[in-house]
Amino acid sequence: MVTKIAVLAMTAVLFLHGCFGEEAPPPDEKVDGVVRILMHEPGHYTVLLQKSAASTITERQLTVGCGGKVTYVPDVASSQPMWLLIHFEKTEGCLGMNESITFHIHEEGDIGGAGWSHHTRPRRSGQTSVIQ
Repeated sequence: MVTKIAVLAMTAVLFLHGCFGEEAPPPDEKVDGVVRILMHEPGHYTVLLQKSAASTITERQLTVGCGGKVTYVPDVASSQPMWLLIHFEKTEGCLGMNESITFHIHEEGDIGGAGWSHHTRPRRSGQTSVIQ
C-alpha cells in the first residue's frame, strides 16, 4: 500500500512539473531546401527537402500541436528554393512546446494533397485534395 502511494505521489509531482515547469522554448528553426509540401490534413505535413541540386531528397514530418498556427507566405522567387520557419512557444492550457510553421512558398499551388489514416475503430483513411 505504501509503495502504491509513493508511486502515485511521484507521478503527480512529475506530471505537475511538466505542466507548470518554466522550460524556455528552443530558438526558431529555419529549414532550407523545401522542394515539395504535402498536406495530409490541417496541421500534419510531409516536406521533401533537398540541400543542393546534386543531393538526395529526404522527407520530414511536421505536426502542429495545440495552439500552433500554419501560415503560407508566397514571397519566394520562382528561381529560388522554398523554405520554412518553425517557431516554438509555450501556450497556456497546452502541455509541452507548440510549433507554429510559416511556409515560404512560390505560390499557393506548391501545397499538394496527401493521404491520411486514423487508427480508430472503425479505421478511417482518405486523401486530402488541393482545391484549385
